[in-house]
Amino acid sequence: MEGGSRQPRAPELLIHRAAERGVFPLIYRVLLGREGELPHAARRYWIEHGARLGLYRTELARVHEALEHITPVVVLKGEPLSVLLYGDPRLRNTTDLDLLSAPESLPQAITALAELGYRPTDGPKAKTWASNQCALLHETYGTLIELHWRIAFPYLPSPEISQLLRETIAVEIGDRTYRSLRPELLFFQLCYHFHQHRGFLKGLLDITGWIDRFESSADLDEIRAMADRLGLNGLIQWPLHVLNLFTGHKSRLYEPTADPFVRAWAAWTAAKLERDFIELRPRTRVERWLDEQSFGAKLVTSMLQGASMTVADGIFPKISTAVRPVIFGPHRLGRGLFGALERLGAVDRDRLYESRILG
Repeated sequence: MEGGSRQPRAPELLIHRAAERGVFPLIYRVLLGREGELPHAARRYWIEHGARLGLYRTELARVHEALEHITPVVVLKGEPLSVLLYGDPRLRNTTDLDLLSAPESLPQAITALAELGYRPTDGPKAKTWASNQCALLHETYGTLIELHWRIAFPYLPSPEISQLLRETIAVEIGDRTYRSLRPELLFFQLCYHFHQHRGFLKGLLDITGWIDRFESSADLDEIRAMADRLGLNGLIQWPLHVLNLFTGHKSRLYEPTADPFVRAWAAWTAAKLERDFIELRPRTRVERWLDEQSFGAKLVTSMLQGASMTVADGIFPKISTAVRPVIFGPHRLGRGLFGALERLGAVDRDRLYESRILG
């Protein structure tokens, strides 16, 4: 991306924007070699980033040791992902621990984490119909764990959890070894992450890092076959088309004749990245409002999430996956509708968990 023809005009503003959007370490490293003396804020952000990494590295070791006797654990992001994609644990921003575990072990895992000081942030029952994770916050340190039982939203197909927990590679951080997804499955995880945030620079940088590190050695035919089987060609083409529009680079997985919905989302995302990181325009009033935790903002966010589901392959999957986040999304309306249907016997929380999560 650094070699693109369009470069931001104000390094100081770019540094603040990068810190705000979670991509500061990579942009700092690039600017460090190009700008000479950087603004004081850059050094401050780098020190804060290093301190946060140190805290989360310590917590990852504690948490992993507590969980590995209960369930297989795959570290989805954080320092292990930074090592895999960028060859350096410091080049990826970390604000939580994303861990994939066996779903049947979730209650025991939450109990074990409670002994370390972690408490669920959204009540004791996971909203399996609307989410793919539960969040736990340390009552003293303020560190956050997101305990995943899927790598995709519930409304999208995903590789089986047993496959994800089994097909891993080792990553060394300090004197400890963690498990990460093997490159082919990792690519899907990164595309799911890009989708969950409706297209964002941090996710695009991760996918770019994967292309740089693994595209020449990974089994691309397996990725294509898996995308066909799951009906997710559109999901992987969305970020690849954004990459082409934003930088001119075409991955070997790039398909020019993508779904019109995918091309539309890619054009919107690339234009937004242009405004945010090249033109460095301020956030709009609508964007600031969506960051609020009001009922209206949550409902509109769920509608946007539903609209992003149109990258799924096929007409019926597009409609089905677009409607369900709006109806059952993580907001008061969704909780009310799900509760009413549950009381009528139309849905059952435990059965839904078993069928959707445990297979």
